[in-house]
Amino acid sequence: ITHEQLAQSLSGIKTSLMLIVLDCPDAGLAVKALTGKDRIIIAGSTAEQPYSTRFSEYFVPALTDMQSDANDDGKISLLEAFTAASKKLDDFYRRMGLLKTETPVLDDNADGQASDQPWKHELDGSDGLTASKFFLSDVFIFYLYVSIVITYFGRHINGCKTGLPFPFRIKWADPH
Repeated sequence: ITHEQLAQSLSGIKTSLMLIVLDCPDAGLAVKALTGKDRIIIAGSTAEQPYSTRFSEYFVPALTDMQSDANDDGKISLLEAFTAASKKLDDFYRRMGLLKTETPVLDDNADGQASDQPWKHELDGSDGLTASKFFLSDVFIFYLYVSIVITYFGRHINGCKTGLPFPFRIKWADPH
């Protein structure tokens, strides 16, 4: 399946907000095709990084780790989890003495230009605002009523390992 085919399939899903996470080499290539109003796209690497990624190893735990709650409001926003995972990923490469071969990026303003520092959205008005207001805990409560796509391990999209890392099912809507 191509990025464009995935985008076409997702366009048939009716939802108020959709989360798409791609964690694979060159994941950033898909951002332009998948971007859209009321979509948050997270890519484990940029379009120029054809190497295996480790982002999900840090991102998935950050979604429920209260240390990710940077503003201490008792909830972890998607932006807080992304930020915590990005920092832990940087720490991993630094600690191992390795050249960093992946840069996680996020697009949530439908411009198709993902940011590697969405936590700066208040300063530069770019990506990050929608992700700062998105709480996955709300999705767990209302998951039957919300269509959300989280790709991780399992299915294959242009070489991306995809699937769900969580112990629940999300009903995939058939756009046809």
